[in-house]
Amino acid sequence: MGGPWRTPGTADEAGGVRKASGGGHFLGDGASRGGGAGRDGTRRDGTGRDRTRPGRCHLALPRRPAGAVAGRSRSPAGRRRRRSGRGTMTQRREPRPAAPLDQELAALGWYHDNLTRHAAEALLLSNGRDGSYLLRKSNEREDLYSLSVRGKDSVKHFHVEYTGTSFKFGFNEFSSLKELVMHFANQPLIGSETGTLIVLKHPYPRQVEEPSIYESVRVHTAMQTGRTESDLVPNAPSLGTKEGYLVKQGKIVKNWKTRWFTLHRNELKYFKDQTATEPIRALDLTECSAVQFDYSQERVNCFCLVFPLRTYYLCAKTGIEADEWIKILRWKLVRDVQLHGRTAQAAAPLVLPIINPPSTVAPKYYSSQHLQEGNICSGFQAS
Repeated sequence: MGGPWRTPGTADEAGGVRKASGGGHFLGDGASRGGGAGRDGTRRDGTGRDRTRPGRCHLALPRRPAGAVAGRSRSPAGRRRRRSGRGTMTQRREPRPAAPLDQELAALGWYHDNLTRHAAEALLLSNGRDGSYLLRKSNEREDLYSLSVRGKDSVKHFHVEYTGTSFKFGFNEFSSLKELVMHFANQPLIGSETGTLIVLKHPYPRQVEEPSIYESVRVHTAMQTGRTESDLVPNAPSLGTKEGYLVKQGKIVKNWKTRWFTLHRNELKYFKDQTATEPIRALDLTECSAVQFDYSQERVNCFCLVFPLRTYYLCAKTGIEADEWIKILRWKLVRDVQLHGRTAQAAAPLVLPIINPPSTVAPKYYSSQHLQEGNICSGFQAS
C-alpha cells in the first residue's frame, strides 16, 4: 500500500521538506517493512527503538509538496482556472465608495450647512415668503437635519433624519438624497400638530446676489469716552417664532373663544382666525412676569400669562402643544431678562422648572377671582 515511515528529521532531496515517502497508512502491529507506529502509540524504526514519547498516537498524514494548496489541482489547467477565477465570487470587487454625504448636500443650492436656527428664522422672515424653506444641519445630533419652513408669520422646523442608507421625513423614507429632492420638487404639503398646513414652494438659496455698494465715511467721532471692549456686549431680540390655534378666555364675559396666535420676537398677537390680517391685540412679552400651567379652570391643557393689569388664560388642544407654548414663552422671558437686565424680583418665577403634578396628586385650585386679585398663576406669586 505505501512505504515505511521516515524518521523525524529526514529531508527530501529536492526541497528539504520533511514528508513521508508513501501514502502514510497506519500499520497496526508496527512490524510491516521494518518500522511504523505500534498499538501503544509509539513510533519505531527498523531497530525497534522508541522514537517518540510513549502514550501518544502520532498518525502521520501525507504531507503536501511545497507550494501546494488543499483542494486545488496542481495541473496547468487548474492553475489557469485559478487565475481566471471561479464564478462571480472570486471576481466580485468592492463597490466604489459613494461620494460623501456632505459633498452631495453642498451641491444642493438650498442647503445651508452651518446656519443656526436663529439665523434661519431671520432669513426666512425678512427675505422669504409663505412657503419658503431651506435645509440645514441640526445642532441636536450628527444624523439629524432641520427643514426650516416659513408660514404666514412664523418659521417652523421639521426633522430630517439620515439613517446611513436613507432619509426619513414625515411619513416617507427616501433611499437617496436625489429622491428626497425630487419629493420637494413636487411641492409637498406638510402639517404640524397645531393644524397648520404649509406647501413647500420656494427653496431659499444659499448664495444670494448682493449689491456691491458702500457708503463713504463723512463723519466719524466717538460719542463716549472711557468705555472698554468689555462694554461691547452684542445682543439681539430673540426670534423663536410659533403660531397656532388656542382657546382664550374673555376679559369681561368669561366665555372661551378660539383665536389664532402668532409669536414673533417679543410680541404675542392673536387674531380672529388664521385668515385675518389685523390682530385683535398684541401683547408685549417684556411686560409679562410669569408663564405657567394653570389648573384653576374647568378645562384641560390650560396655561396663563401674568401681566400687570390682566392674567390671560389660554388652552391648547393637547398637553404637548401647551408645553411647547409654555417653553418658548418662558424662554423669551428669560432671554429678555438676560438682555435687558430686568429686576431679579420680576424674573424669579421664570427660573423655576415646569413641573406637571402627578396624576395621583390633586392639583391646588384657585377661583378666578383669587387669581385675578392676587395675580397668582398655578401657585406662583407675580411681582
